[in-house]
Amino acid sequence: MKLLLLSFFLCASVLFSQKLDGIIYEQSENGKKTPLHGVNIFWANTIIGTASDIDGKFTLIKTVEESPKLIISHIIYKPDTVVVKKTDEYVELILTRTRELNDVIVTAKTTGITIKEFETIHTEEIGRKELTKAACCNLSESFETNPSVDVSYSDAVSGVKQIKLLGLSGKYSQMMTENIPNMRGLASTLGLYFIPGAWMQSVQISKGTASVINGPEPMTGQINVEFKKPGDEKLYFDIYSNSVFKTDLNGVASFNINENLSTNVMIHGEYFGNNVDNNDDTFLDLPNVKQFNLFNRWKYNDYENWSAQLTLNLISDKRSGGQIGFNDDTDIPNPYKTEIETERLQVWSKLGYIFDGTSNASIGFINMFTQHSQESQFGLRSYNAKQTSFYSNLIFETNIYNVDHKINAGASFNYDKFDETFNSVNQISDETVHGLFLQYTYNPVYAFSVIGGIRSDFHNVYGTFITPRLHIRYSPLESTSLRFSIGKGYRTSTAIAENISLLASSRKFIFHEELGQEEALNIGLNLTQYYTLFGREMRIGLEFYRTEFINKVVVDIDKSSSEVNFYNLNGDSYSKTYQLELGYEIIPRLDFLGAIRFNDVKTNYSGNLLSDPLNKEWKGIITLSYLSRLRAWQYDLTTQFNGKSRIPNRVENNYSPSYTLLNAQVKRIFKDWEIFVGAENIADYTQEDPIINADDPFGPDFDATVIWAPVFGRMFYIGVRYSLK
Repeated sequence: MKLLLLSFFLCASVLFSQKLDGIIYEQSENGKKTPLHGVNIFWANTIIGTASDIDGKFTLIKTVEESPKLIISHIIYKPDTVVVKKTDEYVELILTRTRELNDVIVTAKTTGITIKEFETIHTEEIGRKELTKAACCNLSESFETNPSVDVSYSDAVSGVKQIKLLGLSGKYSQMMTENIPNMRGLASTLGLYFIPGAWMQSVQISKGTASVINGPEPMTGQINVEFKKPGDEKLYFDIYSNSVFKTDLNGVASFNINENLSTNVMIHGEYFGNNVDNNDDTFLDLPNVKQFNLFNRWKYNDYENWSAQLTLNLISDKRSGGQIGFNDDTDIPNPYKTEIETERLQVWSKLGYIFDGTSNASIGFINMFTQHSQESQFGLRSYNAKQTSFYSNLIFETNIYNVDHKINAGASFNYDKFDETFNSVNQISDETVHGLFLQYTYNPVYAFSVIGGIRSDFHNVYGTFITPRLHIRYSPLESTSLRFSIGKGYRTSTAIAENISLLASSRKFIFHEELGQEEALNIGLNLTQYYTLFGREMRIGLEFYRTEFINKVVVDIDKSSSEVNFYNLNGDSYSKTYQLELGYEIIPRLDFLGAIRFNDVKTNYSGNLLSDPLNKEWKGIITLSYLSRLRAWQYDLTTQFNGKSRIPNRVENNYSPSYTLLNAQVKRIFKDWEIFVGAENIADYTQEDPIINADDPFGPDFDATVIWAPVFGRMFYIGVRYSLK
């Protein structure tokens, strides 16, 4: 066996090209150098490229040319081209910031969704370009053009949206901001609304098991949001309004206090007070909304060893819905009302130190405090809750022997206190989790890399549990990447908060037993293949993921139409997803993306293995994006094909119909301005009678949660963006 492994590594070193390592800096006027994140680096006249990481580092496979040209570009820095010698193994590159360029610069067009081909963990990055292809008022709307993530309404009255990844609810994927676990517990339902689209620089999606560094919770993947950093934009603002007069305002300002200290302030305001009832069922199709959101980040860097960040986020959000006239005089006696009012405070810090020497050793210390208060009403029922959380993670990273071997080790701590009152019944719970983790990365050649990790966590209720995870990447050709992943995940359910939309019904909540810790195993296989067709790049992706639950909190809405039953899994529960994706530039500046995904998601409900209710069996997407020759106009068209889903409280073969959604946007691009107009759900497709027994909302059969299609039809919007780099 040892001889076989030795032969494999020797062959890999001989057969595959060596790699070029490097780092990219910005150099200030006084000579200080700052690592640059998100810089595009690629070989001229090839499809081989990558982007610099958070520390400005990158790795590229070498080409066969004697003196190849390396092209470096970034949206706010002057592009550069560097000739690299065949014998070079490490390069240090410096970009200079520029406001105006006197010379004409030829730039390459980049796609909005980037697959990080040199990463061991399969990761899709949705860049700023992709985020602006739709209205993208908040995170819930940032996946309209993405084939991997589904977004839909949870009910027809509250406006709460949910995401699904690998066919499973978003609670099984780890939501993060700036690589810090976030949007947990009480924020798991409305958290998507708390991240304005104008604040996001990029969104990274990794499917399957995750790194052990950020905790044991992710089972189906991670979604990480990177906010705009101080210095990304000096000034930004936008305004958005749609055909029902919902209005969003955003502002971003960045300031350099001195050469080491900088800050940015981001503000978001949202208002919708119009009463819209297009289907005449007396219920608002969209809830009234008021939100104010403030974000302030301070960043320090001494450009030698130390760096630090401190961030404050304040949110006030109120969403009201129900029957028309719930807050005014009305002909309806005792109208049904829903209301969710949230106050949220977050403070987080990052402290980093880079040790001197050649081992690239560094240490990071991350802390986040969260105070979340929520008061909610659904008809005659109320759910009021407070959550106090503290998260801490200490991470040490270093190379061992050489740059091919790297370890990450550290310790984490997580504390959650919940004070919940449901229909006048109060319950207080405390959860603490102490964790230790170790992760090893082996990356000897471009063609092969491994990340293996293990963590041990001690839970004050569930005791000690071990989380192992493994990722392998193998590239037999420069244009081919094959990835395999396997790992476990553990999480604690907050049953009512995660299923708050089910309160928009007359169903009784019944807990049959003490709910256990959820546990699952995920296995994934991904193939990415690149071709050159007519001189342009084509990308084909194939993937398969299986999530097998060992224990799961089953939310059973099939047993009875008047009940929601909660109990621990007794039998099988799994998700299998298959996805095919193709991306190609059909003609110059016309990008095509097509994908189809099949979901096989089943759970044992009271002794019957059934497809999960309201879960699409398949989904397809086609996007077309055209940028005019002078880059003054951009046209985007997105078509979503949604498969059938099982209707609850029915037999296995009772399904909703399939349907198609069509969205489009036109954008006029100026130097610092953008004006955009668009339309959503152009075909005006809606679910007929989405609320069951809408004429008797306090009766035993009222249910607004059986939602499988849009409840609101065609919508037009217009907006303006201004950005000063």
